[in-house]
Amino acid sequence: MLAAAGVPGEVIEVVGDPRLDAVPPRAQRGSHGVVGERPTVIFLAGSRPHFLRYLLPLWSEAALEVRRRDGRARILLGVSPLLDEGAVERYLQPWRPRLAAAGVEVARRPAADLLAEADLVVTIPGTTTLEVAAVPVAALVVLPLHLIGVAPLEGLAHYVARLPLLGPRLIRRRAAVVLARERFVSLPNRLAGRVVLPELVGEVTPAQVAETAAALVADAARLREIEAALREVAGPRGASDRLAARILADMTGAEGAVATAPVRPEVPA
Repeated sequence: MLAAAGVPGEVIEVVGDPRLDAVPPRAQRGSHGVVGERPTVIFLAGSRPHFLRYLLPLWSEAALEVRRRDGRARILLGVSPLLDEGAVERYLQPWRPRLAAAGVEVARRPAADLLAEADLVVTIPGTTTLEVAAVPVAALVVLPLHLIGVAPLEGLAHYVARLPLLGPRLIRRRAAVVLARERFVSLPNRLAGRVVLPELVGEVTPAQVAETAAALVADAARLREIEAALREVAGPRGASDRLAARILADMTGAEGAVATAPVRPEVPA
């Protein structure tokens, strides 16, 4: 962006993305999965009440279908611990019996902790897609266009949905045009300029999500390919330390002493 704005390349030093340092690295992968002997699939419902409310039916049905397709997988529905307990229970209550009967766990834990033990994450566009690159862990990014205009979404879809004078149907139609022009909805794909994370965009059904997720989690080689590509896109950790070291170096004078800002002279009263 700086180069595009005309800033000379010789004065630009890229240290990396400090956000990568805030995400714990993944746990050690076993022979079949990160945790135990079963691959772990995590559906992230977001950190805002409206995400949980509108995504829960889609995620729950998809999770149940993944369970039917792959009985060995460990499946978690990740719910942010920051959400109001009453709202969470209100939205979850209709689904709890079926989820429990199928062995789908509801995990009220920070997303970063869940990502570190996942083999596959199912999520929507937004900053989570950058966090999966930091781990790295493979992810399926789903943008259900039928929720645009109903549920506030993140990223590009959020701004499309705010276009004035458009009802939900026109918003979805306009969103499809904009998203088609943008090619990708997830941050790693947009940074790479190619498909790194698989995406499902459109009038997405639980069966489509489940079919794609089940195929991915059954293909260990494909998961490792995605992780390797994410590692390349994200770059190395340690950007915070490199940035601090660079600032300190710039503040240090030739004698090795830290330079201080000049003292502003007193202004006569």
